[in-house]
Amino acid sequence: MNQKLEEQIKEIETLNVNLEERIEEIEEANYKIADLAGELEDKNTTLENAVSKLSTLYKVGLAINSTMESESLFKLIVKTTMDTLRAQIGYIILWDQEQHEMLITTLIGHDGLSPSGTVLPRKQSSVSSWVIENGKPLLIADINQAPEFDRFSAMGYERKTLICAPLIVKNEIIGTITVVNKIDNSTYNHEELELFSTIAAQASIAIKNAKLYDEQQKTYLNTIQALVSAIEASDSYTRGHSERVTYYSLELAKKLELSQDRLKIIERAAILHDIGKIGIDLTLLHKEGRLTAEDINDLQQHPTIGMKILEPIEFLQDVRLCIGQHHERYDGQGYPNSIPASELLLESKILAIADAFDAMTSDRPYRKALPVEVAINELYSNAGTQFDPELVPHFVDLLKDSQFQSSR
Repeated sequence: MNQKLEEQIKEIETLNVNLEERIEEIEEANYKIADLAGELEDKNTTLENAVSKLSTLYKVGLAINSTMESESLFKLIVKTTMDTLRAQIGYIILWDQEQHEMLITTLIGHDGLSPSGTVLPRKQSSVSSWVIENGKPLLIADINQAPEFDRFSAMGYERKTLICAPLIVKNEIIGTITVVNKIDNSTYNHEELELFSTIAAQASIAIKNAKLYDEQQKTYLNTIQALVSAIEASDSYTRGHSERVTYYSLELAKKLELSQDRLKIIERAAILHDIGKIGIDLTLLHKEGRLTAEDINDLQQHPTIGMKILEPIEFLQDVRLCIGQHHERYDGQGYPNSIPASELLLESKILAIADAFDAMTSDRPYRKALPVEVAINELYSNAGTQFDPELVPHFVDLLKDSQFQSSR
């Protein structure tokens, strides 16, 4: 029995040894699984970060490419970039190679300086100067560790942490974009620098496209304005009419504090408001005698003709509508469509007053120019019928302003 017991004990010991070996194998396998899990977690984190970055860039790209108007685009680029990088201050500087000047176009988050047309000095301690000169982005995580750069910007704020990147189009630097000081007071890092540089590349393309779009618009407008000028040049009585109407309309619109977008609409509409006269017989336009009912009907077609001329030009659709309404009346008795006041654009009602005032105070084939005071009385007499009664007093206030009189 002792011998059998010893044999069983040996078998148990052998089993224990085998079990210990299996346990070690399992432990090693567990360590490998844990290592693999750690690697997988790291890869998942990297993948999540990559997906997050791509998603951010996609959203930024959609936002940046949602407009082609330069002024709106600059604001949108800066605002979107600030939101993405959680910045307190953001701005774009354009580099004028011919004048060797750095011009601030858009500044958000700081009110110490009016950015419009502000020229910044070029100096070695300027961040934007360094980026323009070296053609690559600059990360300053902590301004205390970069004594070669100014702690205080020329725009009047203190820098703590910032990223500045060049705006490059076809290997040519057109400016810089900068974000300064994080909202949570942390510092910028290299990962954010990489993201910011990609956004700057997107912004560069959008700015270039916007410039091309602006140039195309100017070409269209210059061509059409040349046609209007040709019409006016053929008649000494109407020469300069569109320029004066544009001036009056813009001054009234500014007095009413209209937005820049609406000022652009009314400026273009005023310049082009008589484009439809291209389709009117010149003998009728220059006729000095009494106009017949048929003559009047023909002349009243020029707003409709103007709308047809501008119909193919997509970016002038708001302008086109304004031109079509500039002879409508507040009481709904105007032409060509007898539109009621509630449906008239404010720009159209402004243009109607400016157009009528210039017509009254200019020589015409059938009469001499009226004195300004007589024209003012006519405006008041027709307020509420031909003209918007709320706009007439504002326009008259302008006419009585000494600075306006001098400019006029």
